[in-house]
Amino acid sequence: MMRSGTTVLRLILGKVFNDEQCFDNYEYRWDIKDTHGYENIVNDNNLLITTWRDPKDVVVSIMRVRGTDSSDTNAIIKQCKRILNTFYSIRQVEKENPTLVLKYENWHEDFDYLFNALEKTYNGKITKKVRNLVKKEYSKKSVIKKQESFSGFKQWDKETHIHGNHIHSGFKQWDTVFTKEQIEIINNELAPMIKYWEELK
Repeated sequence: MMRSGTTVLRLILGKVFNDEQCFDNYEYRWDIKDTHGYENIVNDNNLLITTWRDPKDVVVSIMRVRGTDSSDTNAIIKQCKRILNTFYSIRQVEKENPTLVLKYENWHEDFDYLFNALEKTYNGKITKKVRNLVKKEYSKKSVIKKQESFSGFKQWDKETHIHGNHIHSGFKQWDTVFTKEQIEIINNELAPMIKYWEELK
């Protein structure tokens, strides 16, 4: 899901699968980032990985990146409709393919949670050395340092896809950004997605 840690996740997966070869029978391939063409994925017996973030924080993040005024309720509604369409597209892909589903809030600041999920799914071993390497290179502190070389979100590193202002304030931003009335609207607009996110372990 967009704005759900996909850039950092891609970098971590590339490191443990391809660079460090922690899983002998697998390599990591990234097909979706630039096109978001979820509906075009063909089931070729590969295992997919999806990541989901609190939908209300997704709304905050997208509006922040696009420079949309959070007081514009009509813009919030339009964004919710776009997000919900993406949700249904990804869910369809998940239903048609073997998928490791990750909850952003579980792994984003706890890479060991992510490493353990990968080991269990792919029957491999991520050594302590590799774990520490990834934690050092892609921690929130490290990514914030990388993003400081860019003046704004429209500037990015072509290799890593890390943008300026890539990481903001973290979890649960929505309750300080939206009014109670706006939160009620978002809850109604994104009800199926919120329910799905809440039920993820």
